[in-house]
Amino acid sequence: LLFLDLLSTNRSNLFIGHRGFLDFRSMFLDEYHDRLFIGGKNTMYSLRLDKNNVDAKEVKQMGTKQSGLTSTNISVTRVLTGFKKKKRERIDTVKNIIYWPSLYDQEMECRMKGKDPIVSALFRALPFYQYNQQTECANYVRLLHPYNRTHLLACGTGAFQPVCAFVYVGHRGEHAFTMDLMNVENGRGKCPHDPNRPFASTFIGGDLYTGLSADFLGRDPVIFRSMGARSAVRTETDQRLLHDPKFVASHLIPDNDDRDNDKVYFFFTEKAMESEVKSRAVYSRVGRVCAVQNDLAGCKPLVNQQGTIVTLKMLCQGTGPKQLSSFGP
Repeated sequence: LLFLDLLSTNRSNLFIGHRGFLDFRSMFLDEYHDRLFIGGKNTMYSLRLDKNNVDAKEVKQMGTKQSGLTSTNISVTRVLTGFKKKKRERIDTVKNIIYWPSLYDQEMECRMKGKDPIVSALFRALPFYQYNQQTECANYVRLLHPYNRTHLLACGTGAFQPVCAFVYVGHRGEHAFTMDLMNVENGRGKCPHDPNRPFASTFIGGDLYTGLSADFLGRDPVIFRSMGARSAVRTETDQRLLHDPKFVASHLIPDNDDRDNDKVYFFFTEKAMESEVKSRAVYSRVGRVCAVQNDLAGCKPLVNQQGTIVTLKMLCQGTGPKQLSSFGP
């Protein structure tokens, strides 16, 4: 079904974000709460999935009307970080939007390191700049995972200083959507610094597995395990293991009914060290790490910051001299 065909049925709602600028970076469909959670630039959204959904179109702040819809049930939780303010303030309303920008000091430090152009005060005053400019030094929410039945784990780039926090979404039937701003923690190893760098993550049994570049410059590609009862560990720095990878996705894929044999698979592309082509061919690969502490079935888990990743590839030959590609289990 094409997008235009879907619109023509007049049975769909179009969500374009706050003031028509969504810029989403992460998404989690929660069937237990009947909600769709979206992470974007400085913002998170909670959208209802039932037929009484009033979240689907753009709604202005603080009880105004837009597109014929009232915002009686729409409200905003915002973390205000004014131009000269360092202290975070909180405006408590209730339901559907959490505004979570980077702190002013973080933004200025990010710009001093050359990650954002300095824009004149004239352009800063324009709504277009405030809501539509693709600035690197914002907080792009790139990770949303269910932590338990009442909370989500959310992580953002934080102006190249990654941050994580828990979002309260309530029990089933309770339409809550608030963030505990007093417990925002360092998100390094959980979320990438760069809002545009490829990234993959999965949350399994209290452990967060991530594939990302774990430093400011994007030169330290790792597969990382954090949170949970065990200590945080990562793959070792070795180009033979990961060479400029572009992570696509990660999933727990059981080999059999034995849960002690569970493995986490990471799908990514990378420049092939074994390639004889001067420009280095880009291969698609699948990497595997164990999700348990024991060394079972020939799969070594991540241990003592010197973890092991098993990577495999499968070549797919097309026509022509430049049609060599790969994909692998």
